[in-house]
Amino acid sequence: MEITSTIDLYSDLSRLARFGANITDAFSCFIFLPSQLIKKNILAGSKLKTNELVLTGYHSLCSEIFEHCSLEIGSGMIGWVAQNNKTLHIAPFDNDSRSLGMYRKDQGLKSFLAVPIPCNFVLDDEQLKQTCGVIACDSKKSFSFSKLQCKLLEDLAYEISNSVRLALLSSEKEDDKYSWDEFVKIGNNLLSELGRSSVDVLRVHLENFNDLEMNLGTRTACNMVNKIYQLIRQSLPENFPSFQMPNGDFVLIMDNMMSVFYQNKIEALAKHVMVNNYVASFKYLRQSFSNKQNRLKRLEEIILATNSSLDFSTNTKRLYVFGRS
Repeated sequence: MEITSTIDLYSDLSRLARFGANITDAFSCFIFLPSQLIKKNILAGSKLKTNELVLTGYHSLCSEIFEHCSLEIGSGMIGWVAQNNKTLHIAPFDNDSRSLGMYRKDQGLKSFLAVPIPCNFVLDDEQLKQTCGVIACDSKKSFSFSKLQCKLLEDLAYEISNSVRLALLSSEKEDDKYSWDEFVKIGNNLLSELGRSSVDVLRVHLENFNDLEMNLGTRTACNMVNKIYQLIRQSLPENFPSFQMPNGDFVLIMDNMMSVFYQNKIEALAKHVMVNNYVASFKYLRQSFSNKQNRLKRLEEIILATNSSLDFSTNTKRLYVFGRS
């Protein structure tokens, strides 16, 4: 599900790139983000590799730009900055401009500056903790960028990081606004796309909220559980719909080859978010259309069959408190 503010974010990043060009007196300014953020619905994207940077905003005095280019992390100057999380300043710049990956023709550049954009606010993605986005400026003037200009661009990189973080939060809020009918519609689309025999419905039931609330307090317990659900949503591909029931149960519709993976993923997320050695404990019930009894049932009937009042004896895992009985 793409967020409604996709165009606004493109516009905001291009505006920030224009501001970056102004404060550094640059010929061009480019903003690159890791493809993982694009896949989390920050911006519209398709067929993106995980080890890529995607051009998500720019300002330039020339028109010879590959507007939707992507660069491999670790490859080239901009990829090096993303991989090493370090600023790179080159003056004089003696390379052909096309070596940067954004220009169709050589522009006769004289200096180049690239600064990392922090992405460590995405807690559930280990690769994003170790890499970053990049804001890069270049110039045709013979002198190098000043220390003040470098500092201003570094400050701007943090502002870009904050803008992306807020966009991610906004995207999650949009996901929360799924109506039941939208959830079922997207689920039926997945059935058509993958085939009924390839789809599972997984219900995730929090079983120890009372214990968490008694030991951590209501506010901390609520924040803890909401964070887990937030991380689950972030980890799901956009074509796998999810819905939070009024009783707190979390229902996922997905490729049946991914069901066990996401159960393990949820367990890992629960451990990641634990507070004072207390960790959320979940029950799981999975229903599959490949089951002979379910082959002719409607999606809503399969979802009903995962109701938490039914038998949870299958695929159940219990996690209470680390180091406690």
